[in-house]
Amino acid sequence: MGIEIREGFPVTPEMQEEMRKLIDAARSAVADLQAAAPQPAPRDPDRKRQADALVAIAKSLGAMQLTLQSLQMDVRNLLEIVKNRGAQ
Repeated sequence: MGIEIREGFPVTPEMQEEMRKLIDAARSAVADLQAAAPQPAPRDPDRKRQADALVAIAKSLGAMQLTLQSLQMDVRNLLEIVKNRGAQ
C-alpha cells in the first residue's frame, strides 16, 4: 500500500503519479506565466542623472528660500531700528 493523506484514506501509486503530473503541470504553467509577464524597462542612466539634477535644484531652491526668509527678517529688523531711531 502507499502513503496515507488522512487516516483511512490510502494513496495508491497511481494517485501519487497523478499528483506528480499535476504538480509538474502547475510548475510548467507558472514558468509559462513568468515568461509571458512583461519585463521591467531597462534603467536609463540619463534619467538617473536628470533625477539627481532635479534633486540638487530642489535643494538649492530650498536653500535660496531660507536665505530669502533670513534677508526678509534682516530687512524688517533694520526697518524697525530705523523707525525707532526716528521716534527718538
